[in-house]
Amino acid sequence: MWPRYTALERMDMAALCSLSPLVLLLLTNLLVFFSSNTIAQSKSNKYEIERQALLSFKSGVSNDPHEVLSSWGGSLHFCRWNGVVCGMTRPFHVVSVDLSSSSLSGELSPWIANLTSLERVDLSENRFAGVIPEELGTLQHLKYLMLPTNNLVGMVPRSLGTSRSLTEVNLAQNFLTGTIPDFHKMSVLQILDLSSNELSGSVPLSLGNVSSLTAIWLESNNLSGPIPETLSLIQNISVLSLGSNSLSGHVSAKLCNISSLIYLGLSENYLTGSIPSCIGNMLPKLENLSMSRNKFDGLIPPSLANASKLQRIDLGYNSLVGPVPSLGSLSDLRLLILERNSLQAEGWEFLISLTNCLQLQLLDMSRNALNGSIPRSVGNLSTALLRINLGNNQIVGTVPIEIFNLRNLQMLAMGQNLLSGVIPPVIGNLN
Repeated sequence: MWPRYTALERMDMAALCSLSPLVLLLLTNLLVFFSSNTIAQSKSNKYEIERQALLSFKSGVSNDPHEVLSSWGGSLHFCRWNGVVCGMTRPFHVVSVDLSSSSLSGELSPWIANLTSLERVDLSENRFAGVIPEELGTLQHLKYLMLPTNNLVGMVPRSLGTSRSLTEVNLAQNFLTGTIPDFHKMSVLQILDLSSNELSGSVPLSLGNVSSLTAIWLESNNLSGPIPETLSLIQNISVLSLGSNSLSGHVSAKLCNISSLIYLGLSENYLTGSIPSCIGNMLPKLENLSMSRNKFDGLIPPSLANASKLQRIDLGYNSLVGPVPSLGSLSDLRLLILERNSLQAEGWEFLISLTNCLQLQLLDMSRNALNGSIPRSVGNLSTALLRINLGNNQIVGTVPIEIFNLRNLQMLAMGQNLLSGVIPPVIGNLN
């Protein structure tokens, strides 16, 4: 059924239809004008918000000795201010603020969160103090948050643990305290560096949920408790650095499941038990193994000889016993530090095998239980050797003259042993 109209409605419709085309065109242009003016005003407001956010950041800077912010202000468009980068497409919004290594002092303004298109903040190597604004974690496009080497205090913002956009967070070398926040819903975070702060509490179990992580740097804090087994769930991580904390307990064999590891740093903690025997068999990419200054006991795993890419092994200052395994298969080995344990020579087969390690530069076996005589094959060690320390052992016999074939030696320490005889005059041939 067709709709019925009142007499008044029919008169209004007739009046509208009687308007000339010229009048209709004028009305249309007016509508377009007001609409365009509203959009332009919206854009202008957005630009002014970003400009004011940057000026608020500048007002928080108390000292700018190199005048890096001298261009901030006036009639110059903020996209041309020093350290500010805007997007390449219209409308132009701030996507990066990089003022690294500028010697700036002051505090971080929370109004920087009004730069809603921001993708990168790099204020590293300055002198900013105060707290990190919680609002930074709410920026939906922020990928890189770089604030290392400042004087920041307070806690790591909880909001960072729920960001869906962050791929790198670097807050290293500050004075941050409190606990590390839990990490949830973070699907793209790759690098987390909270090292060299004053953080306490445990390593969050939730870190194991961030499967995108490739590097975790938490060394030089006050973290305690065990190393979470959940970290073994991160299949693409290449760096796990937890040294110089107060971590305790055993190292779980589940860490051997992280076959992508290149660097494993656990030095200077209170870790106990034996070193997992699987460590060499299941970490084929491992280059740097640092587990010194703990309370490890038992044997050095012979499986280390299978980690063919190892370049640095530091197991010093533990309670390891037994013979040193043959490591001659490690052709890239450069540093072997086993000082201050209770290791034995067992015929010095380990030293003979090291003659295959042509990149070896440092060998430290001091303060162990090495006995017997040093074999003459010591002279076949790498000519790249710079330092040999066999001091404070139970070595007997004479100093092999062949050791002085290693002409690039800068240090040869063999004191506090049971050596006899005379020092060969060819010692003068060393460079």
